[in-house]
Parts: sequence; C-alpha cells; structure tokens
Amino acid sequence: MLTISDAINKSKQRPFYIIGGHGPSPEPEFFLKKTGADVAVIGEGEETIKCLMEAIRNHKSLNAIKWIAFREGKNVAIRDIEYEIYEKRFGEEPILQN
Repeated sequence: MLTISDAINKSKQRPFYIIGGHGPSPEPEFFLKKTGADVAVIGEGEETIKCLMEAIRNHKSLNAIKWIAFREGKNVAIRDIEYEIYEKRFGEEPILQN
C-alpha cells in the first residue's frame, strides 16, 4: 500500500485518493496519515462510495457523508459513525479529533 501511495502522491496530476478495507476501517486516522490519502471509507463502502463520488463530482463538502474519515489540514475528521455498530464491527469506539 505504501508503494502505491508514494506513486499517487508524487504524481504530477495527483488524483483524489480514497482508501478502505480491513486496514483503514478500524484505524482511519493512522492510515490517512501514513498513506497521504484524502479519504478513508470506514466499514462497508458500497453505499458510502456512491455518496462520496457524487460529492467529489459536484464539489460538495464531505461533512455530510457518513462512515468516512478525511483530512482537514493537519487534522483528520471522522464523520457520523454510529458507535454501537462500530463497536460491534471493530470492538471499540473510534478516537475522534477535530
């Protein structure tokens, strides 16, 4: 993942970089910082990615999209996690930073 991340981040026409899966889901802040990705999708991403792609295409804020973490300058924002579901999936509540 880091080799791909380096290539993406060094690209002259860097794309919007989205990560997800079993690594980033329980630790989105760590993976966003380590990879330099723009967004981490948390948990099942089938519906989330549709909302995310629509927001990106229409230049809308990511703040209203559930189940994502994204970079806000040096901070990572984690949006609208339903804590009970998160705990069932990952065993603990996420640490939130604003």
